[in-house]
Amino acid sequence: MALAKIAVIFLMMIISLFGVSMAMAAVYNVGDAAGWTIMGGVDYRKWADHKDFHVGDTLVFKYSNQYHNVKQVSQKDFLSCNATSPIAIYATGSDSITLKSTGHYYFLCGFPGHCEAGQKFQILVTPTSLRRTPRWNGLDCSGVERSLSGLCGLLWSCGGAVGCAGCCGLVVLRPYLADLGSTGSGGLVVLRPCLLRPCLCVGIVALFVFGWS
Repeated sequence: MALAKIAVIFLMMIISLFGVSMAMAAVYNVGDAAGWTIMGGVDYRKWADHKDFHVGDTLVFKYSNQYHNVKQVSQKDFLSCNATSPIAIYATGSDSITLKSTGHYYFLCGFPGHCEAGQKFQILVTPTSLRRTPRWNGLDCSGVERSLSGLCGLLWSCGGAVGCAGCCGLVVLRPYLADLGSTGSGGLVVLRPCLLRPCLCVGIVALFVFGWS
């Protein structure tokens, strides 16, 4: 019985760690549905100003590489729309750029006239530790997870080895369950880190403890 409880605790720690790490990084589609373009009057400055960017997040640029590219430049070149001395160049038409360090990032399109037309933006990347607590419908998820996790632990302490079976099932299903929570183009975590994991934990363990014991 003691070994079973230890196994349950160990597995739950793994689940919690994976859940936190998966919920942290956000993916941002630059320009949202419009993508990276000069058509449609997309205000990239406004698009960037409403978001919080952190180390580990990813920017996704979608565009036609016949008419556009992506260049990361210095602040000076950004202000003057000078694309001749870029820090980095991306030109695949589907570029994923992971933000690996803190600080200011400056992006623009290097095609003539595109930067001047507004196809540029800047962002400030802050440490992961400053990431806001995920919220769901205005609800602070950290308190919800703590409460449900406490209930889950109580059920396990009552259920012993029977609860271990529920935990193992959750571990096996974890890669598939992760897809039920998603990070939108705006970086808003919809469900997974807030309610999905602890609710499933409580539900499965309760089923095994009180349904089969």
